Amino acid sequence: QSASQAVIVSYTATFLPVAVVHQPQYRSLQFSEGTTKLIDHRPHAVYGISALPLGFTFDFGQKRVNPFSEAHGGIIASAERVPIDGIDSSGLNFMFDVGVGLRWQLGADHALRVGYRFAHISNAGTTPFNPGLDNNIVYVGFSFLR
Repeated sequence: QSASQAVIVSYTATFLPVAVVHQPQYRSLQFSEGTTKLIDHRPHAVYGISALPLGFTFDFGQKRVNPFSEAHGGIIASAERVPIDGIDSSGLNFMFDVGVGLRWQLGADHALRVGYRFAHISNAGTTPFNPGLDNNIVYVGFSFLR
């Protein structure tokens, strides 16, 4: 392979100091002492923190502009159970994403990345109730190389 066709594999770790999940509007039944109540839950933001220590990026080529693909995995902890605040759902969930994009080399030590990620959050069956949340993410990132 020539240098322009090389595939460079990099280990990447991601830390999200602020993660926001939009809790949708929904209704639930509450059972208590033989009575049943219908409860309306209003939409609101749920805040959390996420660490994705398992990640790999595949850069295709060594020109000024190159395509890349990536995959990450880790956990997300939130102030409430997500994506639905229900019995047996969890505020500690697993998260993985896969994505593609373009990397622009800005100089010897810097690069700009524009990409798309498909991200999934769920408790991976650690409780009987396992609601999942799928997201489409478009992002811009800046890399410090070396």
